[in-house]
This record gives sequence, structure tokens and C-alpha cells, in this order.
Amino acid sequence: MVTEQEAQDKLPDYVEAMLKSAPEAEQIALYCLSDLIQNVFDHARTNGAGAFCAIAFDKRTSRVRLAVADCGQGIPATIKPHYEGDLDNQNSLLLALEPELSGNSARDGVNRGVGLYFVRRLALAASGGFCAVTEELSARASAHSPSDFVPRIVALPHRWQGTAVAVTFKAIGAEYSGPMQAIKDEIEGRGPRYADIRFFKKSANAPDWQRVKIDSDNGKFAMDRGRATALAQDQILPLLRLGAKVELDFTGVAKATQAFCHALIVPLLRSGGANVLGRLQFVGCSPRTRSPICFAVNYASTTDDA
Repeated sequence: MVTEQEAQDKLPDYVEAMLKSAPEAEQIALYCLSDLIQNVFDHARTNGAGAFCAIAFDKRTSRVRLAVADCGQGIPATIKPHYEGDLDNQNSLLLALEPELSGNSARDGVNRGVGLYFVRRLALAASGGFCAVTEELSARASAHSPSDFVPRIVALPHRWQGTAVAVTFKAIGAEYSGPMQAIKDEIEGRGPRYADIRFFKKSANAPDWQRVKIDSDNGKFAMDRGRATALAQDQILPLLRLGAKVELDFTGVAKATQAFCHALIVPLLRSGGANVLGRLQFVGCSPRTRSPICFAVNYASTTDDA
């Protein structure tokens, strides 16, 4: 068990001693451990108890394994009071893994709610895996079966009230700075196609644009991937394939999750015909919805180019 002060004073030296032969892996491990431990003290409400943490480096396989656990209130109890809607435990866990969605504000007032997202993305970028356990659920992601947008949720036979997060990644070939900057760009909505995305505060009600309303499905969130897929396939793609110009109206949606935007937008850009991005415009998007839209557009464009 480690206290907050011990984590600040001793953790860097301990990780350096273990991974001094792999400095990039050392940076990844230190970031993940530091962030996960800080989450315990910022969010878990453990009544003064510390965080349980462990790290191991298998030189034979070049595999780093680390984990942080607590016996606090768990992710759903942290998330639910801060968001409208009847969130169940599964949706609470999925929201906790989204960028810029936090259950609490840190004591310094600058918590952006990106920690678990960064940890997961760094692990996958280093050919690794990620698992978060809370209540009766686990969320899992692996570089071998990519699930950047929706980690696989698995029901557990036993309940863990607190939160436990485990990360594994390969030390050889691991990179820190490049993936970290790429993840920051994702969250900020930066990318090669950003300038081509048309955002408007309000609809112009132009007669040559077909309007499709995107409603929230959980409080003020749009997060149901199945609904996003149905909207894309049944309503929007038929219009685009006829050459129409389509306005996607997100007015009233506080946040469309990355998973929702991926399921909605990527099929449009891949199957919507010529100059499809020039025939799409996005209306009434909050800043927290613009970022995942930009990420989905850039993702579709990059993977198509590849």
C-alpha cells in the first residue's frame, strides 16, 4: 500500500530502477502508475486508506505489468452524481473511460477527466492491454483485438466495490512522446482534416440541406452505438448516396461520446460517395462533442489513406 506522499517521493526512483534499460517504457509506466494512484486520492474516497499498487518487468518477454487498486466507492458511485440521466453501472464505467468526462474535480481544480483514457491509449499504443474492474464489471481492451472506441464490458461473478486497473505493455519498441502527443491531438480535435469540418452554432434552414436531428439517449449524452449505426445506415447514408447535402444537428446534446461519433461518422465518410465531407455539416455541437467528431473524421480519413 502506498500513500499519496510516498507516491510522489518514491515512485519515480522505483520505476527508474526497474526500467532503466528501457527509458520510453519507464515514462509510460511512471505516467500510468502516477495517474492511477492519483485517481485513488482524488476520486475513490477511501477514508484515508492508501492505494494498492504493483509493477513487474519480465525481461524474458520484455513485458511490463502494473496495477493499482483501492477499496473505495467505485467508479459508478463517483460518476453518477455528476451527470443527469439514469446511468447504470455499465454506462458509468464507459463514461469514465471517455476523454474529458470526470466524476470529480481535483483539488487543484484542473482535472480534465482524461487520465483513464490516456492510460488505456498508451497501453494499446505499446502493444499492450488494459483492464478496469469496478462493482460487478470489467472493461477490457487489447492491442491484439483493438477496441479504442468501446472497451469490451464483461460481467464478473463477484462484486468489487472499489476500483482496480491493470495495464500491460511491451517495453521493447515502446514509445512515449509520439503516442502521448497523438492522444492529446485526439482530445483537442486536431488532425489533417480539421479545417475541412464544417461546424455551425445554429441551422441556417437552407432548403438544399437535409436535416437529421441527433438526440441524446441517456440524460444529455449521446452514447448508444447501436442507435448511431442505425442513424448512419438507415437515414444519413441513403441521402448522401443520392448526392444530398446533410446537416447533422446535435443541439441539446451535452456530449456525444467517442464511441457514438465513431459509429455514426466513419461509415458516412467511407461509403457516402464523392466529396462526402463537403456535403456534411455539424450544427449545435458542444466543445465536448466537437472533439470526438474531429477524431472520427480524422480516423476515417487516415485509415482510408493507409
